Amino acid sequence: MLRLNRDLIIEIAKRKGGLSAVSRMLGTSRQNLDSMLQADKGCTLRTLGRLVDALGVPLGSLLVSDRADGSEPDALVAAFEARRKVSLHRVGHGYDIHRLKRGGCLMLAGVKVAEGFSPIAHSDGDVVLHAVTDALLGAMGLGDIGQSFPNTDRKWKGAASRIFVQATMEKIRAESFTVGNLDVTIMAERPRLAPFREAMTKNLAYLVGGVINVKAGTNEKCDSIGAGKAIAAHAVVLLTRSR
Repeated sequence: MLRLNRDLIIEIAKRKGGLSAVSRMLGTSRQNLDSMLQADKGCTLRTLGRLVDALGVPLGSLLVSDRADGSEPDALVAAFEARRKVSLHRVGHGYDIHRLKRGGCLMLAGVKVAEGFSPIAHSDGDVVLHAVTDALLGAMGLGDIGQSFPNTDRKWKGAASRIFVQATMEKIRAESFTVGNLDVTIMAERPRLAPFREAMTKNLAYLVGGVINVKAGTNEKCDSIGAGKAIAAHAVVLLTRSR
């Protein structure tokens, strides 16, 4: 039977934010991950695939064999390698909303779309880029934007939100994923966004790649968005990887 190399996995996990962060990437609880790492537990093909995805290390380094010569069962390795050749997909959803105030300018997807009012925010308050960042982090199992770029950190005060997207895309590319497509919906009573759709689409394509779609609508005068006191955005992203 093959067993997981517990010590190595714990060491790699430290660089990934700890075992709790790895358990989130695996879509499981910390308790379940601890169970997987117990010395008397075997590992399945599914477990191997999920761990290789999360840790970004070769198959062989994660395994310890019960065989005297340390060799790995050929059938399991062959099945695993066949799985790795199949396209892998991950989906993430992001959402952001900000209240609006008088003064300043409104940025959406890195494009200035209005002056005279702006979001109340720690950074530049770009709801589109915040939602996109959240969607990207979610697809990779990396928590949310508040964990990676907390508004309690002075470093992000007034920061351009493209920095959040770029930093997240570095993590995604490091795991050999690319953006397949990104679909954004902006909810705003003002300003009229149709004239800026092309510029926003181009900006997002530059930042993340893939097929980009930007939609915008009002909230039919409902709640704070409909009253023009807030603005919000949803983003859905598909990440793909081929091995």
